[in-house]
Amino acid sequence: MKKLLSYRLIIIINLILATTTIFAQEYVELNKISDIRAQKEGTYVFYTGEAITTFYSSGGILIQDETGSIYVKSYDLSKACTAPANAGFPNQKITAIAGVFHKAVSNEEMTHIQIEYDTDAYDIEVLEKNVDFTITDVTLKDLMADPMKYECQPIRLTQVTATITEYTKYFKLDDKELIISTGQMGEAMDVPAEGTFVGYYGNNGTQGFIIPDSKYITPTAYKSIYDIKNSGKTGIALGILDPVLVNRVVKNTDGSTTLYIQEDYSYWGTYGTTVIVENLTANVQEGDSIIGVRGYVTPFSVVDGKIYGSKIEQKGDLGANIQILSSNNTLNAQSVQELEYIKGEAALNYESTLCSSPTGVIVKHGDKYFLRVTHTNTNETDSVYIDGADFSSLIGKQHAVIGVVDAGIVNPGYTTFILRSINDIVKDNYQFNSIGELRAAGKPLASGVTYELVNPVLVTFKRSYSVDDVDLIGVHVQDATGGIYIKKQISDNEQFEINAGDSVTNFKGLYVTTGRAVMLDFSDIYNLEEDSYKIISSGNKVDANPDEVTIAELAANRNKYSSRVVKLTNVLHGDTTHTPWWASGYPVTEYYLYQEGCPERMFYSSWKYPLYEKNNIVGIFDEGCDNEGFTIIPLSAAHITNASNSDATSVNQITSENISLAYNNNTIFLSSKVDAIEIYNTNGALVMKEVVNSTNISVNLTKGIYIVRLFNNGEITTNKIAIK
Repeated sequence: MKKLLSYRLIIIINLILATTTIFAQEYVELNKISDIRAQKEGTYVFYTGEAITTFYSSGGILIQDETGSIYVKSYDLSKACTAPANAGFPNQKITAIAGVFHKAVSNEEMTHIQIEYDTDAYDIEVLEKNVDFTITDVTLKDLMADPMKYECQPIRLTQVTATITEYTKYFKLDDKELIISTGQMGEAMDVPAEGTFVGYYGNNGTQGFIIPDSKYITPTAYKSIYDIKNSGKTGIALGILDPVLVNRVVKNTDGSTTLYIQEDYSYWGTYGTTVIVENLTANVQEGDSIIGVRGYVTPFSVVDGKIYGSKIEQKGDLGANIQILSSNNTLNAQSVQELEYIKGEAALNYESTLCSSPTGVIVKHGDKYFLRVTHTNTNETDSVYIDGADFSSLIGKQHAVIGVVDAGIVNPGYTTFILRSINDIVKDNYQFNSIGELRAAGKPLASGVTYELVNPVLVTFKRSYSVDDVDLIGVHVQDATGGIYIKKQISDNEQFEINAGDSVTNFKGLYVTTGRAVMLDFSDIYNLEEDSYKIISSGNKVDANPDEVTIAELAANRNKYSSRVVKLTNVLHGDTTHTPWWASGYPVTEYYLYQEGCPERMFYSSWKYPLYEKNNIVGIFDEGCDNEGFTIIPLSAAHITNASNSDATSVNQITSENISLAYNNNTIFLSSKVDAIEIYNTNGALVMKEVVNSTNISVNLTKGIYIVRLFNNGEITTNKIAIK
């Protein structure tokens, strides 16, 4: 009672010092936490029992006695405080806690005692140190059935599975989810996908299961190869829950089996490791998808410049856990641009994965074969071991290779490309008879490999543009099997003398994708003395037989029609204004084409041809080459006709002369003002296009016949000029 009176006196003194006339509150003296939790909201309580401190947070300490658990809220009890009260550490027996009782508020507060004054926090009496507190074993089912039953109470969840995403961690049971919260004191915690977790149900910004310290997590499995390699855990048996792909199987002399495994991640690439299985019961083969990898982990390391790859040793009966989910799966090879990426510390990111090398020369030293590569930027050479095939007939020849990156096993301490067969020798150039064959082959497995179109293709469209002050020319080409974009960098000494209507053979370049579009880029082909292409004929008609399709059909058959000449009918147009994230808060107006009954829109910005209310358009279907993701590029303004009026004037049907014109001294004189003018030669090529508001336009025309389109108030007038 003497202690209680002293606290009342302290309160009165504090109130006086605050120059506020408030009567001191009466404290309810209680010796059980359960009795405190039974009080009314806002009750002033004084705890005289003996409680043990369990977990701390940034705002206080959790305590327990034989009757229950509660949170004592005070920043002066925080372990992170520069001068914490004696009671702010776990594993201490304390008494004499004075404060205001508050009930739990979902997503805001746990049930707690609020210590209102610094002196109250520092006057808590420590009775004993290094006292163990009780952790109660609870099933996930029981916890999720009634979480508040376990609020603030130290509990243990044994061998449960956690769902880990990029942004959240949670336990899941049937249709219920329970958020996992970690790192209350700023500690970055590694949460495995399976393990034993100690913590409490409460609030840490979000109501959920709170793990106060990494020491309260005992992992038994991780979701992926990436996660287990980054965990840093050793000396305990850990599993991988995800299915993994086997890219190499080695039968060892001691009867064990080494499996090289990899896993693809959409954002992080492909990661791999090796698994040494003592008693493998399943008949695992290359290309199998397996589950059940579980064993003792040894992390990747580099010692005195030598590499030692990561491994999982699956000893004893653990080998029986491996099960085959499916077979003959496709193995994707990562492209290694420089050898330095797979050597030393950098090998961690590529070890045990299927990769393709840069192009180099195969050499032999002693009884070992190497791939010697010249760096593209420095002209310095580097080399790496290669194994797994007979290279004797390839010495001195230039090739890339595909193989599993072995981190110090085959050649101890050094990286080796392990080929699966002689078929993993990659040629520097592959020839295809058609665009369809080339597109079906897809991206080459090694960098620097060129693709060549042997048979003739028709150039349907040509444009000039610049990217980062680099001048480029691009052409769309097609044959009976498909379409593709050809790109080339130009300079004063190097041009691209190809035009729409040309039939061309032997286009050679690097396979590139942009968006969904496929292109051959021969701007950056190394060691090519001259362009390989040959023009067979010119002046071929590019719009004779366009594929008549709908926007919906294009959306459903993108690869089929990409870079091909197509015809869209009854096309409407509109615009939308919004503020995208990249516009720094400024509104942007975007223009689009659409057809009635189809939700797909084709946005366009690179061409500004006048449009009718309803249009027929002949042009190139493009998916990224022309800065739009899904669009059509008209072959010319003349290839946009009025779908509402079948008798509309076109370049090929000159029937009206509503605005008379004359040409003299390099100037076109008009009978009235126009909004815009376009001039074409007889081949349909655009000679000039300008937006004007005048009756005279300066233009220099050479001898020949020209077609002039005049645009005024939505109407189009077509005229013919003969320059003698």
